[in-house]
Amino acid sequence: MTITGRPEHVRSAQVQLVREVQKPVKLSVNIPLDFHRFIIGQRGSTLKLLEQETLTRITVPPQDSQSNAIAIQGAKDNVKLCEQRILELYHTQLNKGFERLSIPYLYHPWIRNQLVDELHRQLNVTIDLPPPIKQTDEITVRGEREPVEQAKARILQFHKNLEGKIMTFPLEIPCEQHRFILGKKGAGLKEIFEKTNVIVRIPNQEENSPTIQVMGETGKIGEAITMIYKMVNHFLIDSNS
Repeated sequence: MTITGRPEHVRSAQVQLVREVQKPVKLSVNIPLDFHRFIIGQRGSTLKLLEQETLTRITVPPQDSQSNAIAIQGAKDNVKLCEQRILELYHTQLNKGFERLSIPYLYHPWIRNQLVDELHRQLNVTIDLPPPIKQTDEITVRGEREPVEQAKARILQFHKNLEGKIMTFPLEIPCEQHRFILGKKGAGLKEIFEKTNVIVRIPNQEENSPTIQVMGETGKIGEAITMIYKMVNHFLIDSNS
C-alpha cells in the first residue's frame, strides 16, 4: 500500500491506518511533573514530533492535576518506542543542572576575571554574570548537574573568602587623562588587575565625571593608585617632551 501527498498529511494518514489495522495498546510512563514541559516542548513542538515519529498519541496531564503519568496509545511496538524516547528526554534533562546565585555585584569583577574561564575549562559549565552597568546580584550556572554543583560551591567559597575585604576608593583624575589609564583595548586596566588584583572602574564619556573607582583589598589599593599615577605621568611627560 502506498500513501502519497503532502508529508504532514501522509504522516497523519499513516497514524490513522496503523490505529485501524493494529489493535491499539495503552501504556503509562511516570515522569516527574516538573519535567513534563520538556516532553511537551515549546508550543507543543516536541510532543507533536514524538507523535509523528512514533505514530502514537500522547496525553500529558494538565499541570494542576499533580499526576506524573503520561499516557501513550498506539500499536504495541510504537508505544514501546515512544516510551523509550520519552525516558531518554527525561534522563537528558535530569542530568542537566541550573543554579541561580545571589552574590553582591561588588564581587562580580573578581568572579568574572578569576573564575569564569577556569570553571568553564575545568568543569565545562557556563557562568552568566550581568553586565557591570546593570549592577544586579544574580549569577547563573548551567551545565551537567554534578559539575554545576561543583561550580556553585567554588563560587560561593570564593565569595566567602573575599567578603568584607573589598573597599572602594574614589580617585579624582581629569577626564581627558582617563584614556592613559584605560590603555589600548583596556590593556592598562588589565595590567593593574594582574599586578594588584584591584579593579579600576572608569566612568563612560556620557557621565563626564573625573571620579574613577579603585576597588580591591585594603593592602593593595595603594599599590594600584601608585600605578595609576605613574601611567598618567608617563603619558603627560611624553606629550610635553
